[in-house]
Amino acid sequence: MSAFTDLLSQPAVTFSAANVETAQVDDDELYVIIGTQSAQAAAERSFDFLATRTKLIEIGKAAFRNLEKAVHRLVCQRDDNDADTNAAIDAIVGAITKKAAAALALALVGTFSLPQLVATAVAILLIRLLGRATSETICEVWKPLESR
Repeated sequence: MSAFTDLLSQPAVTFSAANVETAQVDDDELYVIIGTQSAQAAAERSFDFLATRTKLIEIGKAAFRNLEKAVHRLVCQRDDNDADTNAAIDAIVGAITKKAAAALALALVGTFSLPQLVATAVAILLIRLLGRATSETICEVWKPLESR
């Protein structure tokens, strides 16, 4: 068994949804996760890597750069997408918007004792306002990793 195979048999990082939600996982740990998965896929194709944490971070960053560029094009250059792709993106954004509005409405009810109907209307208006501004700003300031 190679050092690479030994490393891959060990968990790359102690990682849970709670850690990610509270930003307890640093960028390098996320790159290790991406790198480990990429290296595993390459190993399955009979490549042999010297798998160190540094190498996994490099592999993870390279994989992330490629994916980030593709996602940037998908999200910020929507005119290049076909209608089905844009419809899928709109559906995802719509689902996220609904969940965010529902969570905000609950917070408004609990914090300000607003009636549910009023809290829901306020939440939807705020999420729509923030969503429009955020999506435009994201594409204006988002520079893929290689250009930072």
